[in-house]
Amino acid sequence: MTPSWEDKRIAYLLGCLAVIALFINYAFLQLRTRHPGSTHDNHSPAGRDTVDDARRPYGKPKEDDLHGHADYLAKYVVTGTNWEPGANSVIIAVATEDRKANREVNDAIAALLKDAHNQVVLSFFTPAFLADGVYNEAFDGSGEFIEKLGLAQRIDWLLLARQKVVYVDNPSLQNVLTANMELEVLLISSRNKDDKRTWTLKANGAGFKEADARAMAEERLVKELATDPNLPFIQTIRNTESK
Repeated sequence: MTPSWEDKRIAYLLGCLAVIALFINYAFLQLRTRHPGSTHDNHSPAGRDTVDDARRPYGKPKEDDLHGHADYLAKYVVTGTNWEPGANSVIIAVATEDRKANREVNDAIAALLKDAHNQVVLSFFTPAFLADGVYNEAFDGSGEFIEKLGLAQRIDWLLLARQKVVYVDNPSLQNVLTANMELEVLLISSRNKDDKRTWTLKANGAGFKEADARAMAEERLVKELATDPNLPFIQTIRNTESK
């Protein structure tokens, strides 16, 4: 019996569907060949640190980023320091409230110590030393990083300082802001790791913006440092004979 037009139409449609199914199956096989094992959750890539930096223990180095003592030194110490024999070696590092180097305060302290008896080093630590908050270990009472960096065998004094700023609104003074700045200074002797002394310097500034108020406070702080050679931490270092 000769197939009807309707039967031919159905056979044609079935043939087309079969061809489409074969094409889809071929494309799927090609995709799996190019991306084997790609069925894992892409929202959690392997090896990614899911701990936010803000949740890390404050003042602790990121040990998971370090691979041995050599890498620790490479991350936190600038190489190439030439130590002067017979000089009283002093490393200075001042951190702003956002963990960046404060060169103005650094230079002001260094100017009071630079003489024939002292070698003052301002660029001993890398930016990561401040950015990771490692210096806070010393302020928190730990000297572990001092041993890791081998500072006891290299220097006489380590002077660390960190800034803190609190802003206060003054609605009665046409909304002028006050910046109350503190500079916490920590002096550590390499001869005795338990010999740690702290001082706090204070200054304030005013302005309509936080940046202006902060700038005035810091200017006053730097002026105090530059004009007072009798600051106790300066005198402590000056009165120490070199090794």
